[in-house]
Amino acid sequence: MKVKTTNLDKIHEVREQSQIIGEFLAWLSSKDNGICLCEPVKIQGYFDEVYAPIHETINSLLYRYFGIDENAAEQERMNLLKQIREINIPVAIVEHK
Repeated sequence: MKVKTTNLDKIHEVREQSQIIGEFLAWLSSKDNGICLCEPVKIQGYFDEVYAPIHETINSLLYRYFGIDENAAEQERMNLLKQIREINIPVAIVEHK
């Protein structure tokens, strides 16, 4: 039986773009900069902008950007490993006397 790998296939398709974006995000983080969300808020009747840091890993951001379900991808990995293990299980030789 073939394991369905929709999310892993998508990861494979976008890996070059993902690598480039991931390297940029890593560089950005190494410069003591971070990624923030800018949210408009109303303070005393006036609108202002508040910046809040994003506390997500680079991988989580990339999954979200490319529309990949991170949990489903992990489940697909586990299913593939299970299938590989099942295929590679050595058959025990039993001697009958």
